[in-house]
Amino acid sequence: MTRKERLDYQKWKREREGLQLSLRDQEMLDVLTKARAFTHGCDLGDNAWCLMMQRLRDAIDDVGTLMTGNREYFHATPPSTP
Repeated sequence: MTRKERLDYQKWKREREGLQLSLRDQEMLDVLTKARAFTHGCDLGDNAWCLMMQRLRDAIDDVGTLMTGNREYFHATPPSTP
């Protein structure tokens, strides 16, 4: 089974069973939502700081994908100004 097939199966399984997150998982998603909001300003730069923030955003998206099965889980949330 390839990685893509495994992710598709996990996504299908989560959709079939419905999203069931524990309180701790939901708290972690809330914290990651806040952390991801701080990475939105780094799309314009190409220095080391901006590149690291872009990698952090990608890592947060990966965690959201694993927990919810939806790669765009955090995309619906508007960025907030700190």
